[in-house]
Amino acid sequence: MTDFLTWDEVKNQLSSNCTVLLGNGFSRSYCNSAFNQTEILQHMPSLQGLTEISDIEKCIEETQEKVKESLPDNKSVPKVIIDRWIKSLLHKEFIDTMYDLMPKSLNDIEDFDSDKLSKYRDFFNCFDKVFTLNYDPLLYWMLMRFINYGDKEFVDYSDLKEQLNSVAEDSKEYTKLKKKLDTTNDKCIKSVRNEMFPVYLKENEDYKLNILCKTEVLLEKSIAEAEGKILGGWTKVIPEVYQAFEAKKAENITLSQESDKLDRIADSTIESKLESVKHNKEAMKLKIRDGFISDNWGQDNDQTVFYLHGALHLIENSNKTVKVTQDEFKKMIEKVKEKWDEGYEPLTVLESTPEAKVSRINQSPYLTKCFNEFQNISGTLVTHGLSFMSSDQHIIDVINNNTKLDKIYVGCYNTLTEEIQQAFENNDKVVFFDTSNMF
Repeated sequence: MTDFLTWDEVKNQLSSNCTVLLGNGFSRSYCNSAFNQTEILQHMPSLQGLTEISDIEKCIEETQEKVKESLPDNKSVPKVIIDRWIKSLLHKEFIDTMYDLMPKSLNDIEDFDSDKLSKYRDFFNCFDKVFTLNYDPLLYWMLMRFINYGDKEFVDYSDLKEQLNSVAEDSKEYTKLKKKLDTTNDKCIKSVRNEMFPVYLKENEDYKLNILCKTEVLLEKSIAEAEGKILGGWTKVIPEVYQAFEAKKAENITLSQESDKLDRIADSTIESKLESVKHNKEAMKLKIRDGFISDNWGQDNDQTVFYLHGALHLIENSNKTVKVTQDEFKKMIEKVKEKWDEGYEPLTVLESTPEAKVSRINQSPYLTKCFNEFQNISGTLVTHGLSFMSSDQHIIDVINNNTKLDKIYVGCYNTLTEEIQQAFENNDKVVFFDTSNMF
């Protein structure tokens, strides 16, 4: 029996220049039922009743072969067109079904809590680069949550404050840093207000939603009663509410007191966050850059997160690769479908053989860059949630042929499978560790 290291033992051996490679087991570690490919396939409209199908890649390949066998020899449509049509149909249906079955955000996962998420943040903090073979949105959600919680702004604020204290007040450098500090402080305030105000509104009966026609009130509900119908757009409304308080509080003592109360809550939250930064600053400095500026990917953009086989929220056409994001008014999959109608295609690698996967990768500038980056990693590699089946031989070969890697820690769930053992049987840099109790 193979002796496994624990994750704590692996973490203690990591230093600088570390990379992580994620597979489906990583997603299932967070929400096992939501990322089960067999269940997704069984819910696809085109595959109803076909209970033996468990792999979308093989499903596409076998469907193409069956259609080819049933066509007459004198068919007028070229095979490549038929194959492309079958792949596009099943491809989009798979993504559509996957999104329908999955939670729409981290908050929708039944056992979600911030303590659980913090364990994943600590995990990612160990690495300079993140590569994943998953196309589900979990990694995207996590990384956006780490940023959107305001951690980055508070870390920046703390750093700028330290720099300002070491600079002469009458210098140009002081003026420049003070301007940056004030701008960052505004971002911190906005982040805190966006986080605390919707919760405050729901808990306070003084805040109500009124629907009026001219001066007649047609509907009046508490904010808590209206939750789910209107709260999705509160991040755009919150600044206007605070502006209204500023405009009216001078003439209304009640509004003045309420405004002061909100400010005290925000100030207290800011102080708490800044205190947390003092003790956890390094753990909060996650390196999260996906290569997109706004929604557009660029070859030369700074990038530390790589989707080797594409992702649900990435699409492309012959000219560019685009990131689709969810907003307050429209779900991600709705926006993805709109882009499909505009001529964009899903950016996911669903081919069944390693040769076909490499061919698909070579057709996309985005995937090509990600794969080239993975081929050139150095230092230490950690893998989590990969079964290393023969269909991912191209990934196995890259790892085994990389002479710049000093150490490779391969995660196994409880046992060392035959596939993993065969994949690395001739690689003496590989050490196995148990991932079953990591999170």
